[in-house]
Amino acid sequence: MKQIPILPKSKAPKKAKKKRGGISPLAVVLGVATLIGGVAAIAAFFPRITPTLSDPFDPSDPFSSSVTITNTGYMPLNSVSAFVGLNELHTRDPQKGPRYGVYGPQKYARIFSKDWKPHYLGLDDRFSFVLNEAIGPGFGEGNLALIVDYEIPVIHLKREKLFPLLSKRRRHGTYYWAFDTQAN
Repeated sequence: MKQIPILPKSKAPKKAKKKRGGISPLAVVLGVATLIGGVAAIAAFFPRITPTLSDPFDPSDPFSSSVTITNTGYMPLNSVSAFVGLNELHTRDPQKGPRYGVYGPQKYARIFSKDWKPHYLGLDDRFSFVLNEAIGPGFGEGNLALIVDYEIPVIHLKREKLFPLLSKRRRHGTYYWAFDTQAN
């Protein structure tokens, strides 16, 4: 007689563990961190234009100050143009002349010199001009703005950046400039 080998008893199949539905908290945290990091990386490439104003060369004429426009971003910019935006401007001697202002829907009237040409600004490139090239002598205090227009290469997007300024007279008759952080 043939012997039949005895096989070990097979184990009963295990029941599959049910996984919880949903996303783990770690996956949510990592996803949010990735999105924040992606936005921060893209924001690093946004254009950055930085204006600087020197003290007036002639302390009795605030418009003898020079302005330097610098590209402090990580991409070059095309067609960078500068304008002086006039909102309100007073003559140095109120007895001799009126004050000038802008009325209507625009907040600033653009003033520029015919010598101010558009510039190509690579990384850390800059150009300078003197304010009295656009605004003649005899003016003192005022609410103005530096307006910088530029174009982002490749996508050819035109942008404008506004930097409000105040010209103030000191007690002893000299002038100084300040960036107006309260202006819109």
